[in-house]
Amino acid sequence: MMQTCRCKYFIVIPLFLVTVLWGADPGLNAFHEGKYDTSLAYYLKRLEENPDDKVLHYNAGTSALKAGRTDLAATHFDRTIRHTEDPEFLAKIWYNRGHLSTQNGQLEDALKAFEQAILLNPGDINSKVMYELVKARLQQQQQEQDQQSDSQDQEKKENREQQQKQQSSEEDKQKDSQQKQEKEDQSRQEESSEKQSEPEESQTRQQETMAEEKEEELTRQQMVNLLDAMREKEKEAMKEILRYRYRKSTIEREKDW
Repeated sequence: MMQTCRCKYFIVIPLFLVTVLWGADPGLNAFHEGKYDTSLAYYLKRLEENPDDKVLHYNAGTSALKAGRTDLAATHFDRTIRHTEDPEFLAKIWYNRGHLSTQNGQLEDALKAFEQAILLNPGDINSKVMYELVKARLQQQQQEQDQQSDSQDQEKKENREQQQKQQSSEEDKQKDSQQKQEKEDQSRQEESSEKQSEPEESQTRQQETMAEEKEEELTRQQMVNLLDAMREKEKEAMKEILRYRYRKSTIEREKDW
């Protein structure tokens, strides 16, 4: 609010000083009454008669600035600069030019304008104050931009970290799912293999049982054959014994004869 009051005060004073030199007029009265459009219309009408009058261009530019007609104000201030070489007058123009740029949010241009006003009139306190105010606003904007940039960088960093976590989590889930699927596939393969091997094992056991039974059968047959062979041997042995006894008995009878 303090800055706004200063701007109004600083803009009115240069206009008043100029108009005093040329005498009071209806445009100045309308300006002081706050009727800026009326003041502007008056000076534009005067400029139709005197298009190169630097004071009329200056007053028209100042009235347009107060009326919010910044484009029109810039036009008349530029024309004023082209039509004067007086340093003090030029300083007032650059001072108002600085206010115009400030209203348009062009703080860097405003800073240059106030600096130009100070160079033309080093004793102009108003221009020095406005220069420092605009400079402070620029520094504040830069700090805010830096903070915003830092905040955005931090937000981007957090977003990247969050995305990396999500990606890592998804990869872990995918890996777990893949491992689970592999285990399930392996389990199914083992079950299938077991099912396939069951007939083979059954057949193998059956073959083994048949071999055992056959072997057992052969063993029984061998035992029977062995017993038969033993009986034959016993018979042969008995026959030998009987033949021996018979021969012995015959020999003894012959001796008796």
